[in-house]
Amino acid sequence: NAEIDERTLREYYLKAFDLAQSYGDDYQKATTLHGVSLTYLYKKDTLSAMNYLQKAIERHPSAITKFWKAKYFYLTHQLDSAELYLKKGILSKTFSSKASCFNLLSEIEKKRFNHTQAYAYIDSFNAYRDSINDLKQHENIQQLNVRHALELKKKENEQEEERLYWITGLVILCII
Repeated sequence: NAEIDERTLREYYLKAFDLAQSYGDDYQKATTLHGVSLTYLYKKDTLSAMNYLQKAIERHPSAITKFWKAKYFYLTHQLDSAELYLKKGILSKTFSSKASCFNLLSEIEKKRFNHTQAYAYIDSFNAYRDSINDLKQHENIQQLNVRHALELKKKENEQEEERLYWITGLVILCII
């Protein structure tokens, strides 16, 4: 039954790939190929998994695809290779990529029983995660400020409109 589920999941990923290809979306193509790769990896077919992972990386070489490759190496117990890709990934410009890399580096060091380094990596992960949350919170506050300003402007416009109605009404009464 799990075999059927993996095959069905793989078919859905490949259909999603075709759809992404029709839209010309390289990131989505890479994401779906990565999904296919995972179905093979969980089936313990590491050769097919790596083949699809390489196709994903070719479609969209980025920090996230480096992380995917590191995760592949981690899941196949190739910790040195995983560490190499993760250290490339932490040079990324995005906080989320850095956070993911530091988190997995921490897991690698735990497996190596190097708890001091694992703690240092998890500390870095937490710092980036907190920065991401701070940025999201700042963005939410800015959105609230914009909404508030728009509501004030709308209320001001409604009051002005009401004032014009009163003035118009008074002018009409004076003319009559």
